Amino acid sequence: MILFAVEKDGKRGIINQREEEIIPYIYDHVYSFSEGLALVGKDGKYGYIDKTGKEVIPRIYDSARDFCEGLAQVGKDGKYGHIDKTGKEIAPCIYDGVGIFREGLAQVMKDDKYGYIDKTGKEIAPCIYDSAQDFCEGLAQVKKDDKYGYIDKTGKEIAPCIYDSAQDFCEGLAQVKKDDKYGYIDKTGKEIAPCIYNEVEYFREGLARVGKDGEYGYIDKTGKEVIPRIYDGAEGFHGGLARVGKNGKWGLIDKTRKEVISCIYDNIWILSDTLSGIYDQVIYYKGYVKVKKDGKWGLLDDEENEILQPIFYDEIELVKVLSDDYIKIILDGRETIVDKNGKIIS
Repeated sequence: MILFAVEKDGKRGIINQREEEIIPYIYDHVYSFSEGLALVGKDGKYGYIDKTGKEVIPRIYDSARDFCEGLAQVGKDGKYGHIDKTGKEIAPCIYDGVGIFREGLAQVMKDDKYGYIDKTGKEIAPCIYDSAQDFCEGLAQVKKDDKYGYIDKTGKEIAPCIYDSAQDFCEGLAQVKKDDKYGYIDKTGKEIAPCIYNEVEYFREGLARVGKDGEYGYIDKTGKEVIPRIYDGAEGFHGGLARVGKNGKWGLIDKTRKEVISCIYDNIWILSDTLSGIYDQVIYYKGYVKVKKDGKWGLLDDEENEILQPIFYDEIELVKVLSDDYIKIILDGRETIVDKNGKIIS
């Protein structure tokens, strides 16, 4: 059932798509439903209603937010805490500020210092940090004495606060900055790429763009420069391709560094991302695309039509155009000739 918040004579209620009144026009504020409950306000006090209009959590709070991960932020008498969907205060309103729950933990602030609580209200990290961010991939950035580091969900500092800046983890790695240079650390705090780069980006599809002295390339998750810094400009991979520039011209490369589109254009854009949404892995060849799905390989033509469906083939080691009509592949160690419709010739 679709519900709509509506206003009439200065008051708000909720109707359904048949314009039947679900909740009468008695509230000053009605917000969207979140996890089955909606925040409502009247006469400066806030509570929550269910989809029948019943106030399941009474309007006793001075401020409140939507539910997230089964809990909501609430404020009373200038202090903040969290409640569950029964209205029970799992964290009493004793904090100067609280954040929303992410990955089972939330930031809390006391005396201008930050820490974290779990869903029972227990402080897993005391309020000792100058700033704190949401958990992402099991770790959170924290700041102390103007330096950044990371803690895990037990409150342990897996990377000490020694960095000038830090970013969230993405694909198991995070960007960090030290002495005005950038690098990457893994989830143990180990620097897999030292802080030697002028520019870095998040890892995408297993590779990250890095820049140094105006030259750009890509590193893998071991820190190895698998695509050397030979480009004047570069962007992150998307759907197996990355936009790169050389001598003022632009083209596209795949993850093997092969120029799928030569760097001869004034500019270039990838208009379709359909392949990345369908296949687990995409490798481009001149006129053909090798794709992987659920552990099996297949082959597309340059118009993204399937020549070989990725449902039978454990590996396609080589794609080679023999003529306008035939393709040779090595399949399970055996040479096979197929036509452009995928029909086996020999």
